[in-house]
Amino acid sequence: MISCTITNIINIYTLGSISGDGITRFFSAIVTFSSGMIVPLPLCPEWLKSILKILPFSGLLDIPLRFYTGHIPFSKLYIYFTFQIVWVILLYGFGKWLLNRKLKGIIVQGG
Repeated sequence: MISCTITNIINIYTLGSISGDGITRFFSAIVTFSSGMIVPLPLCPEWLKSILKILPFSGLLDIPLRFYTGHIPFSKLYIYFTFQIVWVILLYGFGKWLLNRKLKGIIVQGG
């Protein structure tokens, strides 16, 4: 659900541009790095790890993989699940607000 909300927010940002390639590539690069797809989050420096732990991107790859590999015990799974649900609610609310704002100023061109 986090992935869907982030993808929708990226798509909403492309409403205000003629070509959304740059916006899509920029945000995709940030999400790819911040979720641990390039460098696993446990291998990042402590200062960066502390920032990335509170952002929603760790819920995309890092948390599920650490659970499957046994680094997160089953007894603490509810903490991480709550973390992900809170971010889904926040991102959904932000996306809905952003979409309503963007739709008010959209201009359709062409025939």
